[in-house]
Amino acid sequence: MSNEDIINCQLETDFQSLEPIKPEWDGCVQSNGCDIQMTLDWCKIWWRFYGTGRSLRIFLIRHSSQLVGIVPMFVEKVWLAGTWLRVAKLLGSDFTISSCVLPIRDEFAPIAFRHALTHLLETDRCDAIRFGQLVEKGAVFVSLRQACADICRLVKINQDTVQGTHTIFHLPTKYEDYLKSLSKHERQNIQRDIRRFGRDFVVSHESVETPELLRKEFPAFIEMHEAQWNRVGRLGHFAGWPQARKFHLALVNGLGSLGRVRLDRLTANGEVVSYRYALKFGNTLFAILPARLAGPQWDQRGIGRIAFVKTVEHAIEGGIRVINSGRSHYDYKIRLGGQEVPIRTMVLVRRSILVEIRYRFFCWQAKLLDIIYYKIWIRRVAPYLPFKRKPLWKIWIRSQF
Repeated sequence: MSNEDIINCQLETDFQSLEPIKPEWDGCVQSNGCDIQMTLDWCKIWWRFYGTGRSLRIFLIRHSSQLVGIVPMFVEKVWLAGTWLRVAKLLGSDFTISSCVLPIRDEFAPIAFRHALTHLLETDRCDAIRFGQLVEKGAVFVSLRQACADICRLVKINQDTVQGTHTIFHLPTKYEDYLKSLSKHERQNIQRDIRRFGRDFVVSHESVETPELLRKEFPAFIEMHEAQWNRVGRLGHFAGWPQARKFHLALVNGLGSLGRVRLDRLTANGEVVSYRYALKFGNTLFAILPARLAGPQWDQRGIGRIAFVKTVEHAIEGGIRVINSGRSHYDYKIRLGGQEVPIRTMVLVRRSILVEIRYRFFCWQAKLLDIIYYKIWIRRVAPYLPFKRKPLWKIWIRSQF
């Protein structure tokens, strides 16, 4: 009997029906080495803030009654300057800065994707399906390509590109071994900065993890993060992304009660000079955002580097073996032992001449919007104008492929 004969693909369209299988869902996420962004609680909170006007499509893949894969999607209609597309995307793939790994076992991925794609194309009549931004791990993209080849009468791959990198830190069991893994020059820089900082201040580093303290301390972290970015004419994450402040406060409240939120703080003479906000799942720490005091007194002290290695030290002591440090390339992360992994996006388009014409016209307008609104206005002009700016346009976020 083949895998396809005994596999079952179940479709769910609301979170209420998924609540009874939360332990099984999270177990599938953890056993596949996936991110906290794929856990049921994180997905539910994201959907509460960003699911308006969208339809949930969650495909559960079972083999001999065991949950072996989850493909969490949503469907929406996106309008842009007189044209539209019916699009399916991964849950949590916009309005945030996260990237993820899909919780699905490699051997069942081709069948699972074929089931999901067929439903999205034939039943939901999607014009385009976007899988991104996904960390290249396992056989997910090989399986997606295979699934597309199997149903080539319905769909074709329009985009299959690397769109940046994702940094991972694999930690040893001892902090001393972590330091030894760094270059001699970097190790000396760290030790020098810590020694100088400790000479000038009474320094301490601690992790805030209890729900009560997190709720009390998190607003101070947001304030420090925004002040740091406002200094260079930018809004920062919480003011720059729609509903970001409320969304992350909900994460802190919801996941904090499960012991999955951590806020590291570095103090000097009792004053907090740096925060590092992270989520925990299994033996992995997911670094979300940092913040530090800025100004002449602090800029040359290497506070960011000190705070990071202190976080590494406490993480190792707490049994953390991986730090997921998020998207984009940063030289300092590589110097501190990070390893970059590619992030890839695939966009599939339904086979239809009319759909392809509409898709190309839509993408042309989206690219024009990106250039004028984001690259020119947001990045180059707005930071130098003396007025209060609003969060990023939702239509820009939703239209980018």
